[in-house]
Amino acid sequence: MHASPPSRHLVVNGWFWGQLQTGSGQYLHQLVEALPQVAPEHRYSLVLPASVERGPAPWRVELAATPERWVGGNIGKVWFEQVGFPRACGRLGAAVALVPYWGSPWSRPCRLAVTVHDLIPLLLPAYRGGRAQRLYTELVSRTARRADVVLTDSQASRRDVLAHLGIAAERVHAVPLAAGPQFRPISDAGELARVRERYRLPGGPGNGRFV
Repeated sequence: MHASPPSRHLVVNGWFWGQLQTGSGQYLHQLVEALPQVAPEHRYSLVLPASVERGPAPWRVELAATPERWVGGNIGKVWFEQVGFPRACGRLGAAVALVPYWGSPWSRPCRLAVTVHDLIPLLLPAYRGGRAQRLYTELVSRTARRADVVLTDSQASRRDVLAHLGIAAERVHAVPLAAGPQFRPISDAGELARVRERYRLPGGPGNGRFV
């Protein structure tokens, strides 16, 4: 018989919970749904900012308070990432902390994983923003280097992380994103014909089978 893997408490930064208009919000919601399915032996908690109503969550939720003068602004977001979230991880006795976007904390109350989807604010001048944005990019670049594990969405982004953040290759893992449930094979001949006509696609085997 094989021994069951030890149970661990995974605590996730939930800043983007309820923000389904953003890619990071969609990524977080899919993680919250999928993780207990693929690793049911672990415990999971979601840390949310206490000042913002994000809607119900299926996991245990821990609220992290932000000083009132910074609620709702960019400084409040940084406070949550750098102070509120790591403190909550300590209170919860986390074994692993996961930040599902490029915003990990400097302090590490436990092992830390961060998802760096891409390095667009660092690599593309049009997205670098003003001085405050550039300082934030420098901060999260430094904190990512302190993470135990860095996840990213593609081999191309992994190469960027290795080249521009200088993180050891064995700590950086490309985990491709899955297609949403709305993307599925279509077998209805009428629907396929309609899509081919709309987009002027060629017919025949192997063409226009997905919409």
